[in-house]
Amino acid sequence: MSTQEAVKVMIVETNDFVRFGLEASFRQHTQWELVGIFSSPKVALELCQERRPNLFLVDVAALDSGWPRPSDIVRTLRTSAPNVRIIFWVEREAPELLAEVLLSDADGYLSKDVGMEELLSSMRQIWNGRRVLNSRLTLSSLAPYVNAKLKRSDEDRVLLTPRELEVLKLLAMGQSNDEIAGHLGIQASTASVHVSHIITKLNAENRTHAVLRAAELGFTEFTQSIYR
Repeated sequence: MSTQEAVKVMIVETNDFVRFGLEASFRQHTQWELVGIFSSPKVALELCQERRPNLFLVDVAALDSGWPRPSDIVRTLRTSAPNVRIIFWVEREAPELLAEVLLSDADGYLSKDVGMEELLSSMRQIWNGRRVLNSRLTLSSLAPYVNAKLKRSDEDRVLLTPRELEVLKLLAMGQSNDEIAGHLGIQASTASVHVSHIITKLNAENRTHAVLRAAELGFTEFTQSIYR
């Protein structure tokens, strides 16, 4: 995060009390610039291209049974604000919903029971390229919901090279390609190739889903290390 330029944050929050509290808290932190806080995701999405937030924090309770869904939020935001980091946060966890968030390739998933300092810490990590998932749900409990949404059940044997296993472990820690490269002493482009191969071999939709698939397929050392 730059020490000279504030990170622009846009928030969608349905609860009036929480919304007012967040607005007051962000006004006290000069490293963050609150460019909008709304109760409706549709209004926020309409203003994204104009206000260009760096981080978009959306209350899952704001998403109804129709549009938008988590994947709609991610796709729309990355079209109107390509560099935005997208964070979903939730008061009551449900495996069906978390499966949707994982498949949407969002940058973060946070529980609302975190304090303000932990929220800001997670946002800093996400802005710096990490992915953060703060959930009490286990990966094994999510796998059936992910497969149901993909309408498939994969039983194929997966063989990963020793280097790919190293990269997978770092993926499960939420590390970016640059961080993986630095940790393993390789080029970022090489790390990107390894990540791409892992996603392909695991028949995954994205980086997060690759870690979940690894847990589902028996790579047990990764089941407790996803993100946080």
